[in-house]
Amino acid sequence: MKYTYSLIILFLFSNQVFSQGWTNQNSNVTNTLFGVHFLNANTGMAVGEQGRIIKTTNGGAFWQSVNFSDTYFLKAVYMVDEFVAFAVGSVGTVIKTTNGGTTWTSIISSGSGQFNCLSFLNSSVGWVGGFTGNVLRTTNGGLNWNNQPEVDFTINGMEFIDLNFGMAVGDGGKIYKTINGGFNWSTRNSGTNGNLFAIDIWNADTAVIVGAGGTVLLSVFGGDVWEPSPTGLSAGDQLNSVTFCGNSANICAVGKNGRVIRTTNFGQSWIVQATSTSDELFGVDFVNGFTGYSVGVLGRAIKTVNGGGVNIKQISSEIPSNFSLEQNYPNPFNPKTVINFSLPNNSFVSLDIYDISGKLVKKLISQNMSLGRYSVDFNSESLNSGVYFYRLTTETYSETRKMTLIK
Repeated sequence: MKYTYSLIILFLFSNQVFSQGWTNQNSNVTNTLFGVHFLNANTGMAVGEQGRIIKTTNGGAFWQSVNFSDTYFLKAVYMVDEFVAFAVGSVGTVIKTTNGGTTWTSIISSGSGQFNCLSFLNSSVGWVGGFTGNVLRTTNGGLNWNNQPEVDFTINGMEFIDLNFGMAVGDGGKIYKTINGGFNWSTRNSGTNGNLFAIDIWNADTAVIVGAGGTVLLSVFGGDVWEPSPTGLSAGDQLNSVTFCGNSANICAVGKNGRVIRTTNFGQSWIVQATSTSDELFGVDFVNGFTGYSVGVLGRAIKTVNGGGVNIKQISSEIPSNFSLEQNYPNPFNPKTVINFSLPNNSFVSLDIYDISGKLVKKLISQNMSLGRYSVDFNSESLNSGVYFYRLTTETYSETRKMTLIK
């Protein structure tokens, strides 16, 4: 039986924990989605190409599509409450809904430029930013906008946490900070010339930035000093969006090739989470430490309810004498089983689940791993009863075993 599958190369440090716990959702659109924001665990919106806006009120079980205008593409969305939301995008567009997304009104349409990001404190006060460093502020829900001093770079991400304190990031590694609501901006040293794409601020002390080359920057000094956090990603990687997850130590970022990384200790170590997709992800949002959503290319929407589900652990760092793939236990099983395997050297590892027809149904691992013995907790809740095969593949080794799921 012949199997075909793609490899996604991730670079990791030894003794890390790996995970799998994201599930695909049907967004009911094929347009690329750039931004996502959730009001709570059930209600959220995403926006993207051709003015596409989708909304769910049941945690993504069903997404309803609204097409604002084929002329535009929308880059970011923010839900203030169950009725009011704002979105920004191409040709200098800012739109607003006051009825939960049923209808949208254009409140800025300059016909040129592009707004990439927005930050709203409530239904009245907010900022938008984009190409050529253009920053606008409203204090009356978008009825009027004030031009604020432009910064000298394209703004890709921006956030305010109160009427005064905000930061913006963008091309060329630029970071700007304001402490008076955007009337004045001052630069901060990022230590990189690579483009920065997103920022999330936990409080006036703590913030995170992500960007090109898998860059993650952390600050605990109010954005005045930034330190790189080693993720193990390669120079060819790119992280497009980032969010805190329930507290200041938990952070999740997404990017190219379906990349999702997570830290639970403020960047001391990072978990690379398996997502069963290689589609680029552009937006991510968590409503707490466990429930999160991400969107990307071709309408891709994924969800986790367990923070990405850490389920692969290194149980021994002793050097095994050879490669091995052990029989899962228990077997038969329902719905969980454990798979152990050994690596006598550092290897690029794929661990995949196939059904009886040879169709790939679950990609558990697809990344570089250090030598040692590993244990994988496989949850088959989304699969039907039947015979399945799991295959371990490295550059020099491949083995397949059979397991039986009985529900």
